[in-house]
Amino acid sequence: MNVLPSSSLPDRPTVRPPSALAVRPFLAQRQRRSLGIVGGLGVALVGAMVVSMGLGAVSVSPGAVLSILAEPAGVTLPWAFEPQQYQVIWGIRLPRVILGALVGASLSTCGALLQGLFRNPL
Repeated sequence: MNVLPSSSLPDRPTVRPPSALAVRPFLAQRQRRSLGIVGGLGVALVGAMVVSMGLGAVSVSPGAVLSILAEPAGVTLPWAFEPQQYQVIWGIRLPRVILGALVGASLSTCGALLQGLFRNPL
């Protein structure tokens, strides 16, 4: 059996994988953008929760809602509120808003799991 020495084999172009340095900037940019989107959505969620706690039969301004939420932690904010507003926020509206956020999060998780299970590429 004749085996050619490696020096006599024809040159073939070698395919090199992209270097890690060329891929990292793209991934870093994508991670920053994803982090910015998630952060923005988190701020929007908190803002919607504060506004929704102020709407209802007993009207409470968003500043007063923040003041009511910060008061048990010992933080004093410049917005005044009445004891009735405090009771409405802590007794009725805050539990409903938190429960609504948890139900929404669990429904979205179930939807994502079902899409993965049935391989539905939305």
